[in-house]
Amino acid sequence: MTTSRLLRGEGTRSLYNTLARYNRSSLQYGALPYYNQSSHSRHLKQYLQCFSSKPEAEKQESTEIPAAQDDQGITSKQYAKTIAELSKARLSALVVSTSSFGFLAAATPISYSTLIAASLGTALCSSSASTLNQIFEQDRDSRMKRTAQRPLVTKQIMGTSGAYALAATTGLTGGATLYFGTDPITTALGVGNIALYAGAYTFLKPRSEWNTWVGAVVGAIPPVMGYTAATNGSGLFDIEAAILGGTLFLWQFPHFFALSWMHRIDYARGGFQVSNFSPPVNAIHASILATEHHLSRRNNEGDPLYPITFEPTFCPRES
Repeated sequence: MTTSRLLRGEGTRSLYNTLARYNRSSLQYGALPYYNQSSHSRHLKQYLQCFSSKPEAEKQESTEIPAAQDDQGITSKQYAKTIAELSKARLSALVVSTSSFGFLAAATPISYSTLIAASLGTALCSSSASTLNQIFEQDRDSRMKRTAQRPLVTKQIMGTSGAYALAATTGLTGGATLYFGTDPITTALGVGNIALYAGAYTFLKPRSEWNTWVGAVVGAIPPVMGYTAATNGSGLFDIEAAILGGTLFLWQFPHFFALSWMHRIDYARGGFQVSNFSPPVNAIHASILATEHHLSRRNNEGDPLYPITFEPTFCPRES
């Protein structure tokens, strides 16, 4: 049954069957609105508008790619800003701070050359992972308001090939810095974290809610890197390293749950799977099944169908 037929009020039972076939990413918020014989078309129209495509003006604003600028008009400051955005400089700075804290928490005689190598190598590995993540998520980023102006979406300063070059350069330089400045264990953790973030985590984001757990592991590794760098790789299995990693691992969950709830509409537009969305989806499916059972029971008893009322829902909108 098409949306136009539903809006004309043809077939209440088919309405629920149609809603039951909506895919997971479409049913993200709230429960079914209430319906009766006289007003279900109006409520259905409001309900479908919650999950309809963005307004045309918004589409043009988020998907239209500005014309490429002339290379001669691009300044070094703009290049530096683009590199910082691709590297997620503020996030990388936070990662380096946790790595440095892990180094100092080892309570060993401080080797400043090792500390600098560990911090610089961690920053470069974080830059590489962030750049690769944005390369792989360009299409999804273009659908979301909060990421629609990222460098690889607009392509005003740098394109995909340039981003690949940046990711390769920072990844190789970061790995080399860790290898020659620290130890093989710290190097393996740094390079492995690039693969974990840009590979497993990025792959799972649109496919499974388990991406949150993988992302928590990614965030837990940097302080362990600092600890192993301070102990020359011998402290990987120390209880102190486990406490450092475990603390950062657990901290990721309330942080990400708050972030995913705050940007839940944007994440739905991008097609990302986050834990906050599952309960409403299950509630909707349960409501549909309960409705079908109720309708079937009334038919078997020979009673005419009477208006069925659900709790009203609201259509979430961003301010």
